[in-house]
Amino acid sequence: SIAADIIEEISRMYGYENFEHVPLKMDMTFGNNEITYDTEYAVKDFLANKYNLHEVNTYLWNKSSFLKKINVSVDNVKLLGKTEDNILRKDLNLSMLEAASNNIKNRGEFGIFEIGTIVDTDAKRHLSIMLVKNVDNLKVGYYQIKDYIYNLFKSLKNIEVKFELLEKEEYYNKDLTLGIIANNDLIGYITVFNRQVSNAVSKKKTFICADIDFDKYVELENNLYLYQEVSKFPTTTLDYTIITQRGIFYQKLEEVLDKFISPIIIKRELRDIYLDGDTKKVTIRYTVGSNEKTLTSEELEDFKNKFIEYLNNNDLNIIEN
Repeated sequence: SIAADIIEEISRMYGYENFEHVPLKMDMTFGNNEITYDTEYAVKDFLANKYNLHEVNTYLWNKSSFLKKINVSVDNVKLLGKTEDNILRKDLNLSMLEAASNNIKNRGEFGIFEIGTIVDTDAKRHLSIMLVKNVDNLKVGYYQIKDYIYNLFKSLKNIEVKFELLEKEEYYNKDLTLGIIANNDLIGYITVFNRQVSNAVSKKKTFICADIDFDKYVELENNLYLYQEVSKFPTTTLDYTIITQRGIFYQKLEEVLDKFISPIIIKRELRDIYLDGDTKKVTIRYTVGSNEKTLTSEELEDFKNKFIEYLNNNDLNIIEN
């Protein structure tokens, strides 16, 4: 009764052997590479091989018994007619914390990661990285995960990210939560689960994590590497720690630094941000040099004095490292 059946009946009556066999002519064309797949593979390879992190796969639904154990309440899309494990996750880090808790008895310090789906206003792909450290190694792990994120963007996208204070859920440590800024856009954050939540899993461990909007990460264009002539004369690195008020974002400080001009500056980079009470200490590094000669101590001293004077004129205090 349908067209395919009628054609089949006619063909059978006519005889399949009476049809002339003609090979199909097909043009060989190559499609574009699947960008999302290629990027995901590159990120997984980078984290596993460079930093020895282990990939995990977790469940899309929040585990009710685990949330109860760590005393965390979440509200999101729910599955009707079911009372347990019925809330879709919107924070991948909670799933990673559960995965870490399942492996903590068999391992010491370790790191895991996952590229998984969360559901907020809609479904999104996120990358979560978690380092499980002994409590005494919190600072070490915190700087490690910052390096992981910085190098993930720099190595694969040639983008230098910045870190700014950010407010997140109450089960995170508010003093150790930093937003990840790429191309002036918030793309993720670094944080640490607060002590109450961590103690519910293990009193001897701390859980440091990073979350990146992977859909945004995929869309970031790779910056071309621009090469410049390497001087045959030695360069010098100068580190300075600038003291600002806690609420001042690095972007505002960067606007001030961009206006300081010197012919011997080769590059400037952010080294560290440290919170100390009501103040924020920002450490930057200048690499200085010349393509024509080796800089003298007098020239380096002149650079330092002009830089300190410039900062003082902009109401900024400085510690020379």
